[in-house]
Amino acid sequence: MKLFFWFSYLILATSVVVESSVAEDSSNQIDTVKIGVIVPLTGGLASRGEDISNLLKIIKTHLNGSSLSHKYEFIIEDGKCGAGNTTTSAAMKLIKFDEVKFLITGCSGETLQAGPIAEKSKVLTIAVLSNHQDIQKLGDYIFRTFVDIERSIRGFADYMDSKCNGKIAILSEENAFTFGIRDLLLKQLGPKVIQSEDFAADSSDFKSLLAKTKAKGAEGIYLNVMSEGTLANLVNQARRRNLGQRLFSFTMPEASSFRASTGKNSDNLYFIGTPDIKKSSAEFKAITDEFMKQHPEGPSYEMVLRTTFDAVKSIVDGIEAVGADSTKVKDFLYKYSAIGALGKIEYDANGDIKNLHYALKRIREDGNIEVVGELVKSDSLM
Repeated sequence: MKLFFWFSYLILATSVVVESSVAEDSSNQIDTVKIGVIVPLTGGLASRGEDISNLLKIIKTHLNGSSLSHKYEFIIEDGKCGAGNTTTSAAMKLIKFDEVKFLITGCSGETLQAGPIAEKSKVLTIAVLSNHQDIQKLGDYIFRTFVDIERSIRGFADYMDSKCNGKIAILSEENAFTFGIRDLLLKQLGPKVIQSEDFAADSSDFKSLLAKTKAKGAEGIYLNVMSEGTLANLVNQARRRNLGQRLFSFTMPEASSFRASTGKNSDNLYFIGTPDIKKSSAEFKAITDEFMKQHPEGPSYEMVLRTTFDAVKSIVDGIEAVGADSTKVKDFLYKYSAIGALGKIEYDANGDIKNLHYALKRIREDGNIEVVGELVKSDSLM
């Protein structure tokens, strides 16, 4: 299978663009492929959308400075993580007005709303920040470079149970992403969950909620939130109210801003962490080096750079191999194999990336993160 390594021409990028602008005439125009992008640009996860947008600007420059058979354009819309009908409107606009045949989505809420519209319109879609278990059921045109949470939830639930004597509380911020995790934990833990309560998105005062949790006598609390800011508020308020329970969460503790905001309050917090990536492509390193030059503060969430890069690489490799026909690219991806930012990129029959698993991690007393083990579907940690 012929794969297209877009960044082979980085040194010649400027001269290629200049030459093509002079040499092209009306009979030799290079077709432009529009790729729609729906990511959170406002709300609690706006920093993730900003990371994706910044990365796509760099990728676009490199793609269009290479000797590919197409030019590429990204049309970015705010999906607000699926809040209200924003994502539905964005998907309709991109598909009906902009006539995109390729789409990248962010949060679970965005993918769950846009996915059915894309599937019906045969728009090939790759989700880069969506872990909800129902995404794999959206159809043949929906792919994902982010990890399905169901692969790992059993091992994590069993680990919580072993540390909390079957007395667990789940506090969930209202969102499709968090509700997916909540429902899987409830299914796995059953009566061992002695409290499950939801709170409004972007809440900041948790006094009454934490008072209930303390009264229930839970020995462990899963903090089921959308952003590191909300998680930091919960952790700090829990510790100020002398809740000494074990704390658990999702990937947000990996953000340096979270650990800076919580200090010693987050010691020994255990969480479902991003996969431990052992091998990435040289192309991804070239792009991230450029990202760090332009944004020396770094990304808010490094994993989303990887998932976005591999989503774009998959789409572009498909188009360069079989043309800008979404059905042909869809068929191409089910047989696709390449090295990208996540290691080997291959998709299973549900469109999910293969052989990628979350890790169990904890924040040590020195503030650093330790990998405890890998969370694999149907396996439990000892």
